[in-house]
Amino acid sequence: MAVIGNRESGIGNRESGIGNRGQLSAISYQLSAISYQLSAISFVAQASTL
Repeated sequence: MAVIGNRESGIGNRESGIGNRGQLSAISYQLSAISYQLSAISFVAQASTL
């Protein structure tokens, strides 16, 4: 999961060079990448407590 998030944040960084609208989508890409990583971490945490 973390690998997917890192790849998406790279896409967002590239789009931020296009302009303000690209920068907004870059931010949303990075936020979704962070949420992917957080959900992966919480999934592992839940699995280890079961």
